[in-house]
Amino acid sequence: MKIIVLSDTHRALRDSYSIIDACRQGCDLVIHLGDVVRDLEDLKLTYPDLNFVGVSGNNDFVSHGYERELILDLDGVRTVICHGHEYGVKRSLDQLLWHAQARASSLALFGHTHEPERVVKEGVTLFNPGTASIGQFGIIHIEKGKIASADTLVWDRFKGEIR
Repeated sequence: MKIIVLSDTHRALRDSYSIIDACRQGCDLVIHLGDVVRDLEDLKLTYPDLNFVGVSGNNDFVSHGYERELILDLDGVRTVICHGHEYGVKRSLDQLLWHAQARASSLALFGHTHEPERVVKEGVTLFNPGTASIGQFGIIHIEKGKIASADTLVWDRFKGEIR
C-alpha cells in the first residue's frame, strides 16, 4: 500500500498538485492532516480517481464535516490520524505516543509543527510530513501489515523521483 501524506497546506496548493501528479502512480490513499481541510476538498475535486481521507486542524474553524481524529486500519497497520495540536506535539510527542498506545496503534500521523519528523518509540512510528505549503510531504509504504518505509520529502529536492 502506498500512501501520500500532506499536512498544513494553508491554501498554498501548488506544490501539493505537483506532488500528487508525480506520486499518484500506485497510490492507494492520500491523507491530509488538517490546516486547511478546504484544501482537501479542492484536491478531491481535482483527483476524483484517488482515495482521500483527512482530519481538521487548529486552523479549521469550520470542519466541513471532518473529524479531529481518525483511527484506521491501513493494510493491517492500526493508525491514529490527527493534526496533533490536541496532543501538544510542539512541546513533546509523549502525549501522542501514549494516545496511540492506548488505541493499540503502531502508527501515528500528525502535522501542526510544520517540521518533518519520523520517530520510532516504544513500537510506535510517529510521523509528521512537514508542511505541504512549502513542498514538504510524506510517502509511506505498507507491506504485509508492516511499515516498509515512511519518508519525509521536499518537493524542490524530490522533483519526481517517483517511488
